[in-house]
Amino acid sequence: MDDERDLIAYNEPRVLGEVIPDRNADDPEYRKCSTCSAVLPADRLMVIKHRNAGQPKGHLRIYCPDHFARAEAARSASGPATRPPSRSRPLDDRVIDTTYDVQTDTPPGKDPDAHSDTLHRYHRALWSKTLPDGTRFDLADGRPGSYLDHESDHGRFWLTSDAVIPTFPHKAGDIVAKLGDGEFEEFHTLGYTIGGMMIWPGNKIGNKQTINGARGFHPRIADRFDLTVECVRRHYAGQSSPLSGVLGRYTDFFALFETFEGFIDHFLLHDLLDGGRVRFAMPFDEFDGPAVPQDLATYRRFMEASMEFIHARNARIAAYARTLQPRAFVEGEAGALSAGPG
Repeated sequence: MDDERDLIAYNEPRVLGEVIPDRNADDPEYRKCSTCSAVLPADRLMVIKHRNAGQPKGHLRIYCPDHFARAEAARSASGPATRPPSRSRPLDDRVIDTTYDVQTDTPPGKDPDAHSDTLHRYHRALWSKTLPDGTRFDLADGRPGSYLDHESDHGRFWLTSDAVIPTFPHKAGDIVAKLGDGEFEEFHTLGYTIGGMMIWPGNKIGNKQTINGARGFHPRIADRFDLTVECVRRHYAGQSSPLSGVLGRYTDFFALFETFEGFIDHFLLHDLLDGGRVRFAMPFDEFDGPAVPQDLATYRRFMEASMEFIHARNARIAAYARTLQPRAFVEGEAGALSAGPG
C-alpha cells in the first residue's frame, strides 16, 4: 500500500503509532502535532483523516493529547459527525449548517460576502439578538441598497458581511506554495464557513474607510481578525490602536454591545480569547512586527490557530443555533428575522 491515508477511515480517530507504525521513526517531523508542533512518541498521538476537496484521499491531521481533546469537544458540540462542504448539496432553509462553504451558492467570479444568499440568511438569523440593554437588534434585508439594516431607538445601522480570516495567497504566495497538497485549499474553504464570517457597519462616514476596508489596508493589521479584535478590545478600554480612527467613527455601533464582553457574546467570539485576552495566531509585539507570516513555520502556526478558532466557533454557532425557535428562520412582519430567545 503506497499511501498511508488508505489505512484510515474518514473521521475515525486512531492512535498514530498503531495504525502507521512507521511514524515511530526517529525523524520528529513524523511525530508532530499538526496544531502546536509538539513532538511526541507516535503512541501518544492521535490521527484523523478529514475530507478535503483538493485531496481525493483526504487529509491527515495529527493531534497531541491536548488538541485531540479540544477537537473531540468541538465535534461533540457540533452534534452528529459533520459532512464535508459540498457544492451540490441542497440546504434546509431552517438549518444553519456550519460545514457549508458559502462560495457554493455564489455566482462565479463574485464575492460571497455580497452574493451568497445562504450567508445573508445565516447572518440575519444569528445576529438578530437581544442586546445587553434588553432591546432587540433585529436585522432586515437591506438589499439592493445595502446588505442588512437595523433601525430602532438606537439609530439606523447598515451592515455588510466580511470574511475575516485571511489566507494571504498573494502577500505570502511564496510560502503558500510550500504547503502540502490540499493544505491551503482546506484552510481557504474552512474560512468560508459561517465561523469565518462577521458583519461590520458598511456605510462610509465622511467618505473615509469602513472597518472592513481599514483593517484590510492597514499594514499592521493586514486583514487579520485576531489583531482586529485586539483593536476592538482597546477601543472599549479607551486605549489606542492602529484602528482607533476607524473604530471611533463607528462608536454608535460598538455602543450597542456596551462592553467588549458584550461584543464577544453577541458575535460568539469566545474562542478567540483566553482568560479575557485575545489569543493571537502569531507572536504579538504591540503591532510593531509584520502582520503577515514571513516564513513557513509562522504561516503554519497562523493557519493552524485560525482553523482551530473557526472550528471552535462553528461548534459554538451550531450549539447556539439549536436554541433558536423555528421562527428565527422565517420572515418577520417588518422583513426582519426574529431570532428566538437569543
